[in-house]
Amino acid sequence: MTIMKILEFVDAHVESGRRTDISSISKYSGYSSRHIQRLFHCVTGMNIGEYVRRRRMTRAALLLRLSVRTIADISLSLGFDSQQSFNREFKKMTGYAPRQYRDAPCWPYKALIGRIARSLYDFSETEVVFMDGGTITGQEIISWGCIPYSPENGTVEALVDHVFSAIAGAGHELWLVTEIKATSNGKYDYRVKSGLGIPGGKTGGDFPFRTGMYFKTTFETTRETHMEQFHHIYLDLFMEKKMDRVNGADIMIFRREGERILCTVFIPVVSAFFRHFRHLL
Repeated sequence: MTIMKILEFVDAHVESGRRTDISSISKYSGYSSRHIQRLFHCVTGMNIGEYVRRRRMTRAALLLRLSVRTIADISLSLGFDSQQSFNREFKKMTGYAPRQYRDAPCWPYKALIGRIARSLYDFSETEVVFMDGGTITGQEIISWGCIPYSPENGTVEALVDHVFSAIAGAGHELWLVTEIKATSNGKYDYRVKSGLGIPGGKTGGDFPFRTGMYFKTTFETTRETHMEQFHHIYLDLFMEKKMDRVNGADIMIFRREGERILCTVFIPVVSAFFRHFRHLL
């Protein structure tokens, strides 16, 4: 059995709220506990216990920021025996109490981690840039999603289908401006409001984006890999680059180069100055 299969097993347990430990992983894989730990550390740079804790806290962070579920409900869904034990673990891992994290003006990414089994993409060219605010004009698209994300548990995949169909028929670059908000819909955790169009467009609604600092990267994308790559940016690159997200719309600019589709993404972040001096404010 490969280490990737073991990682997928661990991730599936974390995302379903089931508890997992070295004994259950050893039983699943058929390897000794010592061999699994050695193999796991060689591939990930951390032991299994640390990886499981960080993945659980990552899911907790997403639920706090992108859902209206109560903290008690979140703690139970992650397998904690009490809200108090969840509060202690979350603060130890992130430096924030759960309620502080939910209400923070920026979204700290300390200690968050994505699926190592899916960290297979290269985003070697990244930078933080200043961008003037503006507006695109185009079509409004509303979609919904759940945590953990899966193509089957929401309508975000329909949004991706729509975007890539539009790119195929467009003779120019297309902009996608998106804002995500927690919702009390009941069936879904969050609502995605998107505008697909261009700056200075003549028909449709207006979709603004803020003036400020943005994390920027460009990557080759496909209909099949786009959401996976976008999650990798948020859950891996942000932690690696020590970024903190701020409220505001994400911007994606799609363009064709022959048979290839390139996407340049801009994500609003805290400026380096503010991040360095905010403890004095």
